[in-house]
Amino acid sequence: MLELGLAKLVLIALVALVVIGPQRLPRVARTAGMLLGRAQRYLNEIKYEVNREIELEELHQVKTEFEQSAQYVEQALRDPLREAVITPSAQHIAASAKRSNWRIRRNTPPLWYKRMTARHRTYLQSGAARVMRHRSISRQRPIRFF
Repeated sequence: MLELGLAKLVLIALVALVVIGPQRLPRVARTAGMLLGRAQRYLNEIKYEVNREIELEELHQVKTEFEQSAQYVEQALRDPLREAVITPSAQHIAASAKRSNWRIRRNTPPLWYKRMTARHRTYLQSGAARVMRHRSISRQRPIRFF
């Protein structure tokens, strides 16, 4: 890169003053400054685009690695399930679990008792449905069936 010290800058300014002249020197300096600013902005845009492309490529690599690991995990979970075939003993266990459910159902209180003793809402309603329920009839939209 160019190493411009104070002495070199003074020498360039003196040469420019002699060659260009004192009347046109401010206008030339202003134009040179504008061109230098444009060049810097252009280089910054190029740097930004290159960095963005590099980041996109890294993200693509991370995405492919993540997809591969997800496929590996999925396959690792599927293989034991494929090997585990329902045997007659497993069917017997499932049937005995169904038979033992009647005790659980027998000990639960009936719904009418739950509704009577409950101090909370027995069913949930969304906020929009609640607003529509309590809105005056004049403000409700007409109901269309088709």
